[in-house]
Amino acid sequence: MNKKQVIYYYEGETEKKLLDFLKSTTETKIKPGKTEKFNLWENYFKAIQRKINKTDELFFVVDTDKTIEEAIFLENIKLLKAYKICLIIQNKNLEDELCFVCSKNNSRLLFKDFYNVNSKNEFKGKFNKDKNLTHTLSKNNFDFNKIWSRNTDFSNWLQKNNIAININCNYRK
Repeated sequence: MNKKQVIYYYEGETEKKLLDFLKSTTETKIKPGKTEKFNLWENYFKAIQRKINKTDELFFVVDTDKTIEEAIFLENIKLLKAYKICLIIQNKNLEDELCFVCSKNNSRLLFKDFYNVNSKNEFKGKFNKDKNLTHTLSKNNFDFNKIWSRNTDFSNWLQKNNIAININCNYRK
């Protein structure tokens, strides 16, 4: 029998950086586990299904600003119902979540306050290379209790599409 795993699936490298930070030994805020790149909107779950056991805990960080491939997403959700999964819903994307948890009025202010940059791409590059994320987040009043906590319009979309899936995850320590 295979050992139960906790796996966090992320869409972009900034989410990976934040997830790895939140499960690091100095900032353990979420359950330990591994991180893997997978986008429920763009990729078919069948491609990774054989690597996962029914007992594994699967957490999918999901952006809600680009919901183009609804058919792929819906097919993935149908397959995932047989597993122990949870969707970690981001209100739009990670930058929007960081604005909320760091009490920034907009992404331009977030970019300036974090790294004194002007664009999303510059911000992501600096965030991913940040060697002292603890300091950066602390300096910007990062409130862990607020991350991925908002009730979003996406909940309505799930309900409209008859998707009963857990979005109140038990991933926090």
